[in-house]
Amino acid sequence: MDDDGVRARARAAVIEMAPIQAVEVTGDTELAADLGYDSLGLVHLASILEEEFGITGAADEDAIGVETVADVEERLVRLLSERAIEGRHG
Repeated sequence: MDDDGVRARARAAVIEMAPIQAVEVTGDTELAADLGYDSLGLVHLASILEEEFGITGAADEDAIGVETVADVEERLVRLLSERAIEGRHG
């Protein structure tokens, strides 16, 4: 799956799980302020994304700075890229 596909699937999951349904969700949409995610909701979202993408690390300490939809998308792209690199070298 290419990076755009990852971003689209991530955004769809963020929207589907959001406690508050927003009319328009962009990369700048804030997870807490705009979509109503609290810390437990973010952990649950990370768990769902880990399952969907077959990765680990979506909820580790580096995830603390994830505040927007674009942050989620870019984090997943990076984690999947790292996994692909490890797979080639592992």
